[in-house]
Amino acid sequence: MISNQPNTLITLHYTQTTTLTYLSGPGGLYALHLINPDESESLRYLHTDHLGSWTAVTNEAGTKVDEQSYDAWGNRRSPATWTRGGMAVQAPLFDRGFTGHEHLDGFQLINMLSEAKSRSEAFAGNGRMYDPVTSRMLAPDNFVQTPDFSQNFNRYSYALNNPLKYTDPDGEWVHLVVGGIIGGIQGYKIGQAAGLDGWDLAGITLAGAGVGALTGGIANSIATGGGVLANTIAIAAASHTNSVGMSIIGGIAGVEVPYTLSVGAASMTIGSQGIEYGYLGKPGNSSLENIGYGFGALANIQDAFAGINGTSIDVKSRPKLAGHSQADAQYITGYDVNGSPIYDDILISVGPADHSIGQGIGLKWEMEYVKRTFQGNSVSGENVAYIRPSHPQIVTKLNNVNGKMLYNMTNNLNTGRNLINTGALKYGLLYGCVNYTSRSLFLSGVINVNALLPVTSPVLLNAELAIRNAGMLASPYLINF
Repeated sequence: MISNQPNTLITLHYTQTTTLTYLSGPGGLYALHLINPDESESLRYLHTDHLGSWTAVTNEAGTKVDEQSYDAWGNRRSPATWTRGGMAVQAPLFDRGFTGHEHLDGFQLINMLSEAKSRSEAFAGNGRMYDPVTSRMLAPDNFVQTPDFSQNFNRYSYALNNPLKYTDPDGEWVHLVVGGIIGGIQGYKIGQAAGLDGWDLAGITLAGAGVGALTGGIANSIATGGGVLANTIAIAAASHTNSVGMSIIGGIAGVEVPYTLSVGAASMTIGSQGIEYGYLGKPGNSSLENIGYGFGALANIQDAFAGINGTSIDVKSRPKLAGHSQADAQYITGYDVNGSPIYDDILISVGPADHSIGQGIGLKWEMEYVKRTFQGNSVSGENVAYIRPSHPQIVTKLNNVNGKMLYNMTNNLNTGRNLINTGALKYGLLYGCVNYTSRSLFLSGVINVNALLPVTSPVLLNAELAIRNAGMLASPYLINF
């Protein structure tokens, strides 16, 4: 999904002599700036349909220089005859097309990663590939977003099998579902307070669900877009949207709904009784309010640690209790002479350097390392990407984490040192893979309980981080309950 943040510039270098800069504003992507091989410059304006598919490109004079058409599932076809394949299909001027995503025409696939992800995750082989011929993803989505809708239980399906209405920017709609559920509950409570019942109460409930879904979408877009204080700004934008929407619904129902602006650990409410300030631990807070402020405080702390070095990172675990834990990302460490970003790895994935221990002696290898620790003879560790893209895995994405700290920790581990470079890298009891992952996140501002435990499980860390993400998303709603 191309970012729709104001004045966004995404520059891609397709060759050594041609540079494309994607220009977007509040309405989304609208043009490409080209630096041609002869160093001349030109603009190409993009025209899209209701799904965001690139259907036409015009030059500065308004002349159409490219036209594309797609069937319901994204296959290229002739704009004139709607004939698929062969010479009837005009060669595209650019590789973006269906719903604004990247076409890999040589393979008849479409890369369904968002633009922000595709530049980093492409290096790790984690592209979300979609096959428009079979109308299916090549890998399953991480979530069943709507368990009450049978179409969503096929996690290889695209856009709930309704491609004329929906798009699937990144495969993660949890924010919309969570927002819709909580917003629906808020709408129901407003309707109850107004004494509504029957279809009137149902209508107010549905209106609340719509506001909640919109709120979740806005919060997720801002948080995943990155930038300074991304999570805190997402909470503020979500609370504003939610408050305005619920105030309108309350006005329709005849009930006052005060306006509340949350910034995480604190908030300001404006109503008929004047202005009231709320914060974590304030006397008289309900349990839900303190939970909401608590999750907001986690977002504030994470943003404060990230500063100007924020990046997204994937925390992964093998889907079993005694699996492996790993955190990885691509981090921009500089820019080349053409202004293109230079990426390097963030990788926290510690295992034993001696792979022979515990083999063929009747003990699970994990217990042999525990035994060695009690003997005061912990083995050396190594930092290796044990979880491959092809492995079954649970992935939790964290937004706006301090990438510089994690990158420095990666370098420490790669040179045989511990996370903070105060001793040698070792592996064993208290020094397992999940210990290193959770502690590296903790040191980077992602407060988590697993970092304080001597022994834990990778799947438990991912579960905690998933709850943490959901709580940060829900924090603006919780303080309004």
